[in-house]
Amino acid sequence: MAGGSNTIQERVARIEQTISELVGGNGDVQSDVQSPGSSLMGRLEAIEKKQTELSELLDNLSRDMEQLAKNSSDKLGVLKRAMNGGNSMDVLKKVPKPKAFS
Repeated sequence: MAGGSNTIQERVARIEQTISELVGGNGDVQSDVQSPGSSLMGRLEAIEKKQTELSELLDNLSRDMEQLAKNSSDKLGVLKRAMNGGNSMDVLKKVPKPKAFS
């Protein structure tokens, strides 16, 4: 579980960095003369690339969160069975499903 937390924190940090890069831009003044259209196209391509990277990071984060919720739910079921000491099928029926899977 701790390894999963670190991975999630790293991905969140990368997402935050990507967003700040998108919002802040690079601020460099270009020394060569370019038409406004080609300059804008270059900027648009860079933004689209960052958007793709951000989308992939969010997809990975979503999968990690789903796995974390599943693992937590499984461990909760084991804990409830251990505490109740009863029939495991009866205990499992009482364990609520996480909201993410409803």
